Amino acid sequence: MACALDMNRACITFFAPKPMKLNACRNFRVFLTLLSVGVPARQAIRILNEVAWDTIYTGFGKEGICRNYGIKNLDDYLQRKKRLRAIPEKELGQFTGCEVYVRPRNGLVAAIGPVEGLKVVRKFVTDCIVDNADPLSLMSQYKFVLEVSECFFRLNIC
Repeated sequence: MACALDMNRACITFFAPKPMKLNACRNFRVFLTLLSVGVPARQAIRILNEVAWDTIYTGFGKEGICRNYGIKNLDDYLQRKKRLRAIPEKELGQFTGCEVYVRPRNGLVAAIGPVEGLKVVRKFVTDCIVDNADPLSLMSQYKFVLEVSECFFRLNIC
């Protein structure tokens, strides 16, 4: 695999041999996306080794949360986007077992780690944007639910 950066046309050309797996090409494209938004290279390289990842777009683009959940007002979105700055990346990462990178300027949240943790990160970001929830109070709610479920598990109730 190889890529060439053309600064004059502001594009990246990706070269891959014909028998290359489609999954590897997709992972390489995501790798370049992660590098472009400031994810450290050591962490971004992990996705090339088939580690699970998720990129969550919060805007009005094709895969964006606002488009999928029908948030049409740009002012509402910009106000909710400010909440992304308050997401405790390290705390969320410890809670989910994922590396979490929040980039509010780009409207992107990237997570690398186990699939169960990625689901929690996506739900967390969706709750912050769609329900306009405060990230700090949401994190305390998630922790409380985890503690209660662990207590039930220890007592063999569920």
